[in-house]
Amino acid sequence: ITGNSFYDMSGTAIVLLNHKSCIIENNTMTNVGCAIDFKYMTDYENANFHVPNSGYAGIKNRLDDNANTIIRNNNITVVGTYYYPEPYAIQIFGKKLEKSYSHPDYNYTVKITDNTIKTVGSAVRLTDVSGIFIGSNDISYENDKYNYSMDLIWLSESSQVTITKNKLTGTKQNSVYISGGSGNEVSSNTIKKPSVSGVYVSGG
Repeated sequence: ITGNSFYDMSGTAIVLLNHKSCIIENNTMTNVGCAIDFKYMTDYENANFHVPNSGYAGIKNRLDDNANTIIRNNNITVVGTYYYPEPYAIQIFGKKLEKSYSHPDYNYTVKITDNTIKTVGSAVRLTDVSGIFIGSNDISYENDKYNYSMDLIWLSESSQVTITKNKLTGTKQNSVYISGGSGNEVSSNTIKKPSVSGVYVSGG
C-alpha cells in the first residue's frame, strides 16, 4: 500500500486483518482518527475464541505466525474524532484472551521505521504481540483543545519489542509506557518534554 493520500477521516485510513508480507510506505494521512490498524484478530474475538481440544503443543512449531510487514516513510497527522475520541496513529493488535486460554505468543515481526507522526493522543499502540521494531521515527505531540491523556508509545503484554533511535517530543503522559511482557529494549532515543515520564515500566 504505497503513495496514497488520506484526508479528514473520522475512522481508520488503513485496516489489515491477519495479513502477511505487507509494505505500507510513502502514504500521507492527514487529520485521521487512526492511520493504520494491523490485527491478528479483531478486538471482539476474545469472547468467542476456542482452543483446540488437543491444545497447541503438537502444532506450535508448524504455525506460520510471521507477519513479515514493514510500515515506513509515512506522514501521519492524528486528531480526535467521533470514532476515535482517544486517537492513535498505528495499532498492532495480537490477541486479548482470557488468562485461562493457552494461546501461543504471536510473532508479528513488524518494522515501523522512518515515519513522521503528529498526534493529539498516542502514536503507536501494541497489544499482546512480539518481535516489533520501532526505529528512527519522528513522533510529536500536538497540543489540542481537548485533554487526551495518552502515552506516545504504549505497550501492553508485549515481548521482544525494540524501540530505538526515535525522536519523541511532548505528551500528556509518558513518552514510552510498558505494561507486562518481557525482553523489551528501549535505547538511543531522543526524548523531550513528556508531562510525566520518559520511559515508564509497570509489571512484567
